Amino acid sequence: MKGYHLEDIYAALGHTKVINSVLVPTVGEEIMLARIIDEEREYHCEGSTSDTWNHWLNVKQKKIFWKELYDLDVAARVFKKKKDKEKVMFLEDSSSKSGLESLKALEEKILGAMSEGFSGLKSVVEAKMGDMDVRMGKFEKNQRQLRRRAKKIEEKLTSIESNKNEERNYEIMVELKGRKTVRRLRKTRKTVSPARKRMWSRWGKQ
Repeated sequence: MKGYHLEDIYAALGHTKVINSVLVPTVGEEIMLARIIDEEREYHCEGSTSDTWNHWLNVKQKKIFWKELYDLDVAARVFKKKKDKEKVMFLEDSSSKSGLESLKALEEKILGAMSEGFSGLKSVVEAKMGDMDVRMGKFEKNQRQLRRRAKKIEEKLTSIESNKNEERNYEIMVELKGRKTVRRLRKTRKTVSPARKRMWSRWGKQ
């Protein structure tokens, strides 16, 4: 696509302000359009509506204006009048008293709502604290029972250990006594007569 400089366009236009945008067809274009488009009788006959409008706009260089339609259009437009602002009269004594009373009533409502809300919250908190106290009491009771059981188990273990120690000590004492008796018997055998040895040997075989 070829472009044109603005200087060339301004030089071609000159000082004309109104540009005719209707392009005149060439001979070849007229033949082609005649083949494609059918003729319009109203358009080509003289005195048609479009012809008169074109003559009025292009030749006489005037605007189309229907005064009757314009008057009807203006009359149909209903402009609403702006309402005057109502004047408000303030009475100093009555307004101030009513304002104070309304503020006091509002303050009382707010305080009542706050007191009701806080009272309900207080009851809820107290109920939850009571539940927590009950749970903590049960927990402490369980801890005490567990401590008692642990003490009993420790006592049993200590008693078992002490019994085992006593049994071991008893076994050791028995072993020591047995050794002492064996030593004594050996000593006595050395000093005993042969008749007694025979008797002891028979008794041992039995």
